[in-house]
Amino acid sequence: SSVWRDAGYLADEIVWFLERRVSFRILKRALARMAEGMPDIQGVRVAVSGRVGGRSKKSQRARCDVWKYGATPLHVFSREIDYAQRVAHTPLGTSGVSVWLVRRA
Repeated sequence: SSVWRDAGYLADEIVWFLERRVSFRILKRALARMAEGMPDIQGVRVAVSGRVGGRSKKSQRARCDVWKYGATPLHVFSREIDYAQRVAHTPLGTSGVSVWLVRRA
């Protein structure tokens, strides 16, 4: 069993990347590759809110970036949904990270 199948571990990894100012685009590509390698995961949804984007002009405004891979039905009771929420402390302020992992039934 892989540790990537846990939403808490995935949220901690995203926080680690954000605190080291890794680009969110690179993070999205890494998550897509990770999700393709797990057949028991139906979908992944990641929401990062706060001042995301490094030193660019756009990072001066807080926003919410949501990234989805696969199907993530959050209102369906027949699915097992793993959820985790963390806070990243960046030089620009704090950012909230929410992760939903939807497993196949």
